[in-house]
Amino acid sequence: KMQQKQQEKLAQTKETQKKTLLDYNGAFEKMQIEFEKENFKVVQNSCFVQETFDEENNRKLIQRNTSELTVAFSHLIIKYKAWEDDKQVDKSMPFIPLWVKCETIRRYDRMDCFPDISKCPANCFNIWTPFEMERYNDEPLVDTEEVRDDVAFLRNHLSIMCDHQPDTLVEFEKWIAQMIQFPDTKTHMPIFQSDEGSGKGSFVQLLRKILGVSKVSLTPNPEEYVWGRFNNMMETTFLVFFDE
Repeated sequence: KMQQKQQEKLAQTKETQKKTLLDYNGAFEKMQIEFEKENFKVVQNSCFVQETFDEENNRKLIQRNTSELTVAFSHLIIKYKAWEDDKQVDKSMPFIPLWVKCETIRRYDRMDCFPDISKCPANCFNIWTPFEMERYNDEPLVDTEEVRDDVAFLRNHLSIMCDHQPDTLVEFEKWIAQMIQFPDTKTHMPIFQSDEGSGKGSFVQLLRKILGVSKVSLTPNPEEYVWGRFNNMMETTFLVFFDE
């Protein structure tokens, strides 16, 4: 009888441990799914990355080591039910120390930039940010008299920049189209020479609307802000105008 009671107690203990583990696993997996919508691990960089967006929908990637990650998300607590002596009790554990050791953690081998998304390997996190215009891909095309007038106005503005030279205008329009349609292909650099007020600044503003403010930069000092010591803007810039 003593042996039978011990076996029954052991079976009961295993059953309560199983119920506790099931409840813990469910709570952890739920929090993991939510947390990994923004956070992941990069093996090559030995860091954790949080992908966030500001008020203007510009993407930011915040890199943290384990200590910084633990401090930043110390408020995340896993709450679950445990069974002790056949009674249910509330338990809690910090989430981050468990997440960083999780075998199923969302992770990538490295990060790289692939404007052509189809060329990005599955084990690589793509740091490329789509152009601003791509946010409106699902919007229906509009063909009205007003739109046609605006297109004509734009083409005339480009023609002015090209000194109304038809061949130059065609080449310039192709350059713009190639930049938008094939952003991963580098091409030549157009050079414009004119007096102030010819419309170069307006063209910069136009491309900022099309590509995104963070992707288009204008600087009179590229030696400082492009290939110099203060080139932080190049982190997100796709097109740079040298205003000589």
